[in-house]
This record gives sequence, structure tokens and C-alpha cells, in this order.
Amino acid sequence: MTNKSRTLIPTQKARERHPSGRSAFYNDIGLGRFPAPIKVGRRSYWIEEEIDAWLEERIATRNAKQELRVAENNAKRKRQHAKGGQDA
Repeated sequence: MTNKSRTLIPTQKARERHPSGRSAFYNDIGLGRFPAPIKVGRRSYWIEEEIDAWLEERIATRNAKQELRVAENNAKRKRQHAKGGQDA
């Protein structure tokens, strides 16, 4: 058992960190695309650090896609330049 401190946040705060509506929020949880809550009594709470990690993963994915697009555009420009500037 770890002795790590975690911050629990209620449903409303977790939904504020998820950029879509209520149905999409719960759908993403059911599909494993958003961290699942833990139950404390009858209430649901989310571990803030898990939501932070989810956000960081989304940012990293976005950045990787952007870097790939830049690399593809650069390669396309090089091919066009090698062909004498003709469109590919």
C-alpha cells in the first residue's frame, strides 16, 4: 500500500475538466476514455491526479499529431522542390 497523498474532487469539478456534455462525460468513462470515479458512500469522486494525467496525455497526443503534420508538410515541400516546384 502506498502512502501517496491524492486529491479527491466531486463530480461537478471532474465534469468541469472534461470538455463535453454530461452524456459524453459518462460515455467516455464507460468506454475507458476518461478516468473512472471511486465511490465514497453514495457519492462519486475522481482522483485529481488521474484527471491531470488524462489531460497531459491528450496534450501529448495533440502535439505528436501536430509534429507529424509539420514533418509531412516539410517532406511534401521537399518533393515539390525536387520536381521543380510542380504540384504533387
